Amino acid sequence: IANGRMGSIMEGFEVSEGYGGRPSRLVSALQNVSSCGTIMVAGSVLWFLIGRLTLGSGTPREIPFFVADAGLWSASDGETVPSVQLLIVFLAAFIPTIMILEILIRIGNWNFAEVVRDFFRFSFGLFGSVAITATFVDIAKVATGALRPDFYARCYGHGASLPTSGMYSDVVNDNQGCKEDDLHLLNSGRRSFPSGHAGISMAGSFFMTLYFLYVARRLKRPWLSQIIFLVALVPFSYGLWVSLTRVIDNVHHPADIVGGALLGITVSSLYYAWTISLQPNGLDADKYWG
Repeated sequence: IANGRMGSIMEGFEVSEGYGGRPSRLVSALQNVSSCGTIMVAGSVLWFLIGRLTLGSGTPREIPFFVADAGLWSASDGETVPSVQLLIVFLAAFIPTIMILEILIRIGNWNFAEVVRDFFRFSFGLFGSVAITATFVDIAKVATGALRPDFYARCYGHGASLPTSGMYSDVVNDNQGCKEDDLHLLNSGRRSFPSGHAGISMAGSFFMTLYFLYVARRLKRPWLSQIIFLVALVPFSYGLWVSLTRVIDNVHHPADIVGGALLGITVSSLYYAWTISLQPNGLDADKYWG
């Protein structure tokens, strides 16, 4: 009797096939939703909100500042690439490019539904890689509390002269020991590692580089594929340039750039693999990874 009841229960949960061996409406709906990356982007948003509102929302760890550390004496005059520029590039360049290339792939074999599905799929993958990278960056910044190269100017004031030899033995244990009382400025100075600009720019740029390679492999015209292969260097070059400007602007150390860039590349690679796995034929390494 128990086995009979268990069999009935399992049959009630058997939703993979409906009448006549056809997929049930529930499974079909879930497949349609997941194929365009809706579940992926929903999970990314949830992880982003949880990370930003918990571990990434606190004040950074206050490590001692040794005044004799000449690596923290640099002065910053502003940002070459403000954060809003990254947002504009992603929205005004990367996203429209995905739509254009999805149409280009299907010239001669037009399918509007596939264009829309794959546009959202790769756009959601791009968004997810950037959002999760930003979350990990914030968590790492708060946990490490690493000092920016211009922390001396933040602590003693931007108009302060370089420390004299008599100050070399001074140690500032926390923000209270600084002459500057702007806590936002001081806490920002303790968020050096890893670089957010490097992480976010490389996450988006490397994802787009992989996407260009994916498009090049799918194009039927060899000459056009070769052009797309060359164009694939453009987003990667942009991400690299953004990363280097953070050292030039004296707001990050080289190690911050390397850490942020590696984080962005790793996350974007994972999200690209996740995006490709939503393809009806699954993940085909030979086809999608060049």
